[in-house]
Amino acid sequence: MNNSNGIILIVSGQLSTISSVLIIVMILRSQAKLSNTYHRIMFGMSVTDIILSSAIGLSSLPAPIGTPDVWKALGNQSTCKAQGFLIMFGSIAAPTYFLSLQIFYFCMIKYQSSGQNVRQRVEPYLHVTPILIGLIAA
Repeated sequence: MNNSNGIILIVSGQLSTISSVLIIVMILRSQAKLSNTYHRIMFGMSVTDIILSSAIGLSSLPAPIGTPDVWKALGNQSTCKAQGFLIMFGSIAAPTYFLSLQIFYFCMIKYQSSGQNVRQRVEPYLHVTPILIGLIAA
């Protein structure tokens, strides 16, 4: 990895992390907070994006010192494995949370489900599935 690739990963990863933190702040400052399904799904999606973006934003820094052809390798085997775990978890869980948001709107629009009905019957799966699949994949 050359300097420009490493710098692009660091900048874009941190911008994405900041953006997701702002979404969480907006949700928690809103009057509804986490009282509705949409906010809870967006909260979960933002948390998983923070995990992914933070790991990507570290670029090659966690790679073991002395790794050939790696820009700014400052870590060890454990930091490299931890970064790999976080990237795998986030890269599966974040898009799966996006799928959860789509399923939520599908239920609301297609089946004209009430918020209470979705909250009780569907929402638990909309949170457990992304986290579980992300953990299994990582």
